Amino acid sequence: MTLDGGMFERGGARGKRFPATVLLAAAALLPAATSRAQNAAPVPLSLAPSGPARLLPERLLGASAEPFYERLIGNQAKQEVLAALHPAYVRFPGGTQSNYYDWKSGLIFVTGYPNSSAYTNFWVGLSQRVDATFPNGIFLEQFKPFADTIGADVVLVPNLETAAVADQVAWFSRLASEGIVPTHIELGNEFWIAMGGDPNVEAKWPDEPTSMAIMRRYLDALRPYLPPGTRAAVQAAPGAFMFLPSNPGAFYGRLRQWNDDLAPASWFDAVTTHLYSRLDQVTGDPDANAEPVTPVTVQRNYPVMVAHYDDGTDSALADLENRLPGKEIWITEWNAQGQSSWQPGQTHPITPPMQLQIVTRMELACLRHASVTTSLYFSLNFLTNTAPYDFVPDGSGGFLPVPTTVALGWFFEAANGGATFQRLVEPTAPRISGGGALPETYADIEAATFIGADRVTMIVQNAGPGARSIDLTTVEGAAVPSEIDQLAAPDLADTTLRPAVVATLTPTQVVTLPAYSVTRVIWDTEARIARKHLRRVSSAP
Repeated sequence: MTLDGGMFERGGARGKRFPATVLLAAAALLPAATSRAQNAAPVPLSLAPSGPARLLPERLLGASAEPFYERLIGNQAKQEVLAALHPAYVRFPGGTQSNYYDWKSGLIFVTGYPNSSAYTNFWVGLSQRVDATFPNGIFLEQFKPFADTIGADVVLVPNLETAAVADQVAWFSRLASEGIVPTHIELGNEFWIAMGGDPNVEAKWPDEPTSMAIMRRYLDALRPYLPPGTRAAVQAAPGAFMFLPSNPGAFYGRLRQWNDDLAPASWFDAVTTHLYSRLDQVTGDPDANAEPVTPVTVQRNYPVMVAHYDDGTDSALADLENRLPGKEIWITEWNAQGQSSWQPGQTHPITPPMQLQIVTRMELACLRHASVTTSLYFSLNFLTNTAPYDFVPDGSGGFLPVPTTVALGWFFEAANGGATFQRLVEPTAPRISGGGALPETYADIEAATFIGADRVTMIVQNAGPGARSIDLTTVEGAAVPSEIDQLAAPDLADTTLRPAVVATLTPTQVVTLPAYSVTRVIWDTEARIARKHLRRVSSAP
């Protein structure tokens, strides 16, 4: 079944959703729960607000969609399934390739030297393959209509590394004449890592103060061509989110010093960070990346990663907030599998069910922070010869989302559009130790409501091994929900990448939350009006 004519429509103003084939009654299709906790009767759950409500930006959550790595532009099937996610942002030219992108040819040029780092040499080969695949280049003039088609704005990353200031001024002058300069400008990519310690790249970006001066020089030259209200972001290193604070050596010292040198200034609006993790670092086991996936390794890796994407995310963001008070934080790259040393053909140690839980926890953790105004998942891939990826072929030329991708779409749809976010927690729940190299914790239950113009959405995560039940009247009053959707993947050691099976439940006010599940509940406008009416009636004398 192709996506053409196969999109499932629901009521409301949001439009397209995922193909109807994934919205199945899934109870009989999901793996049977095997643990005693999973088979036990659901334990009642009470949720309470935690912290103040937050009015979210009109645009906030998005993802990288990499046009240089696979054919996205002009592929209707891929564009339709991306549009169904409702991303707020995509990024161009992308990540590392932005530092080597020539806007005149639309190609990427990376030069290797005898002393180049392994990462630079990797990019030499990759750029050659990319240029051979797209010999006519890829231009913002092509990518902007693609972004418009999927409903996203563009975060533009100019080339500050291998292009002169005058060259980038000429590019922005042309874009301005065409009226397509984006309003989010990310000033280069990962200067703090300097292509993995490449000595030639470090000569350009020796430290944070020098790099900031260069970023400012480019930005000052580009300002005449920026639309009103444009925001520009400088770079922060990921700090302890990626590497342990105790790691020795000059390279790790460079990353620590980079953030120590950060200071607020009026000439930039935001700071970017890339929140990837390394499994060997988080667990403290140097062999963790290469170990086969077994129930034993999952039992260790799962709590460590959930805690890291909960407490660890809070710590990383709080650190930047303290260093750069008042500045926006743009998380322009993040994902669940992180920087684990994974190779094509190898079973990734972060299994698809684990990714679902980690990604959900990351989105909920980021949204707690009013400083986070842009967050881009890296990246949404359709590639079928590598893994992990985010869609699988449907056998008829179309694509079906995997569970993690569906969860991302739920967040995109709920958060984008200027919703009010309210974190919900189980007040009496204990914090669970991740058991890793850092003293990080998490709670099994994490949830939030998103109050939008036409609906209220609640997303609740049960990251624990036992089923829970929740009375929704304690969250949204007497109104019956208009929609309840559920993703459950109880076998965390399952390495099979398969299309999402979304259980669409009969709307009711008491809902069971299976082990290792993510549940979305929607009250549409009519339900909200009914609820308000009931409250008026109940309060009448």
